[in-house]
Amino acid sequence: MGLDEVSAWDDVFRKGHLTEMEPYEGIVDLVPELKRCNVHRILDLGCGAGRHTLYLAREGFFVVGLDSSAEALNISEERLRKDNIRNCCLIDSDMTKLPFPDGHFDAVVSTNVIHHNTSAGIEKTVGEIRRIVRPGGLVFLTILSTAEYETSDMTNFKSMDKDTWEHTSGDHMGVPHRFFDEKGARALFSGFKVVNMNEKKCKERVHWHILAQRP
Repeated sequence: MGLDEVSAWDDVFRKGHLTEMEPYEGIVDLVPELKRCNVHRILDLGCGAGRHTLYLAREGFFVVGLDSSAEALNISEERLRKDNIRNCCLIDSDMTKLPFPDGHFDAVVSTNVIHHNTSAGIEKTVGEIRRIVRPGGLVFLTILSTAEYETSDMTNFKSMDKDTWEHTSGDHMGVPHRFFDEKGARALFSGFKVVNMNEKKCKERVHWHILAQRP
């Protein structure tokens, strides 16, 4: 992730956007499966303002929240301090080069995050996820579907690459968006066992929900 994109995300959080506290329903629905699979240590990849880091920590997991935005991490840190939550930590890092040893996590969760990159960057990120999750570990991610831009006004976007667009104005100016059809989504996770993959609409956005397991 380049400095310009990091700056764009800092600006998003500085303006108070993406700071909701309620966890995404997909994460809430995932918790029973995480407990059934004896998950203890979770990476919240692209934790933003910390809503899932806090929620999962309250559910009893040890959570590492990782983000490249200092503004987002400042918000997360304040929320953790206010709620006196200690079974977690926060790390400032790029998602394409994760600072963890192989097989370090039982699970990785990431919602509305990894598609904000180039195709090459996303492939590196998924490779890193596969490396740092243990064999048999779970991965839950959401990525944008091509159905999103096929039905949306793309006036404020410019094409960067195949199925990759960049905001040209507004609060997300400079942030890339990579969209996936079903074939592309499955290919991205070819190194995993895909347990479940569904296309869902939430808050006017269409995402693929992917639950995968490292072999």
